[in-house]
Amino acid sequence: MKTEKNSHCPACRQFELTDAALSNLSAAQTKKLAHHLEKCDACRTELAGIRKLILRLEREPRLTARDPDMLSRRIMTRAGPLLENRPKRFWPSWIYPAWRWAALVLMVAAAAPWIWRTISRSDTVTVTSLPAQPWVPSRSASESVLLAANWLVTAQEPDGRWASRRWQAHPSFETALNGLATLSLIEAHRLDPDPELAGAIRHALDHLSAHKHAEGRFGPDFAAAHYNHAPATLALMHGHGLMPGTVPDMIIDEALAWIMKTQNRDGGWGYLDDPDKLSKLSITYWNIQVLRTAHAQDRAHVTDSLQQAIEWVHANRAENRGFAYQRQPQSPTATVSATLNAMGFLCLNDPSTGIATRLRPAIESLMSDAQATASDPDYYRDYMLATALQSIHTDDAASTVTEIRERVRQRQIDQGPLAGSWSPDDPWSGTGGRLYTTAMAVLSQKP
Repeated sequence: MKTEKNSHCPACRQFELTDAALSNLSAAQTKKLAHHLEKCDACRTELAGIRKLILRLEREPRLTARDPDMLSRRIMTRAGPLLENRPKRFWPSWIYPAWRWAALVLMVAAAAPWIWRTISRSDTVTVTSLPAQPWVPSRSASESVLLAANWLVTAQEPDGRWASRRWQAHPSFETALNGLATLSLIEAHRLDPDPELAGAIRHALDHLSAHKHAEGRFGPDFAAAHYNHAPATLALMHGHGLMPGTVPDMIIDEALAWIMKTQNRDGGWGYLDDPDKLSKLSITYWNIQVLRTAHAQDRAHVTDSLQQAIEWVHANRAENRGFAYQRQPQSPTATVSATLNAMGFLCLNDPSTGIATRLRPAIESLMSDAQATASDPDYYRDYMLATALQSIHTDDAASTVTEIRERVRQRQIDQGPLAGSWSPDDPWSGTGGRLYTTAMAVLSQKP
């Protein structure tokens, strides 16, 4: 069947976008298209317009009530050859998709009776039920992030926070979830500096700033306090960078001082109630990201603390087995995982100097981890793997990052009051709920 191709992008002529929207491409074709969509704005816009039209038609009861085989899909199947021969446009590209699809929706809705009679009489159109393909291209990363941002803005409380209990999360980690949600909105704002987004970010930053404790800590005083404090501090620093003057320097400086004050003698960080002061990689990772961000913002007083933390991570590598959760000199079977390997790599890899020679063996492990964990949802792991592999700058790594991000986007809810969010269905959702899954999914799409 001949279907629509994007004639405005020479590289896209091999792709049939209507078939992609209808999930009719082969696994090989869809995987290839997914890689291409990461780089091609024209095809992403084209495919998004087709998908929006299909969803619009499927939600129109006047058109679908009598058609169990999805009238909209049959219309698009018939319309493909006509759209393929459309004339070249003579107006800006940003105008073209919006008015064209809006006009087509209105035309189809107005002509619904005629369309129904024409298609119902036709015996040449056959729509078969195809098995789900593992690599059906979903919406683009930017579309996914902005859809998630819309849900986050809707879910934000009047006081600027996100309520943990409302979204199936443990209240002890509400501060962390608010930090992650704020970071997600900041990423969306970088894609689309919308005034409503900016207002939601300022409201969230104000709430976080107002809930700093006297000693500089964010969140409740309990053993896992670093899991709250680090994401909140990161959000405030990135908010400060995005909107200078929104967050007072004093608040950030006090938050950094608390991190450095609670650093263990070995250079890492752990649970505050641990009498042995054993540092944990998962806690140390977040504090390293905070200190790196502070250093990038010319807060030079964090340099020594940051270097000590990096040295701890380097010493914590399990020989030939990646990175361990904690240093275990008496145990030859240190616990390692895909998430920990990605964390360790990100801690030691300095983007400003390139990949250190000592990290080259870790790359193969990361690639293997990404392939081995492809089937089960784990947004925390996928965020870490995508971020780590993105920094490697090889074709294989870039391809794997595309697959991870596409896999995450395919799980996004696209209809109903939860549209834009991700279901709390991974191993960490019992603690973080829907706010955690949505924020980590958004951050995994960060370019």
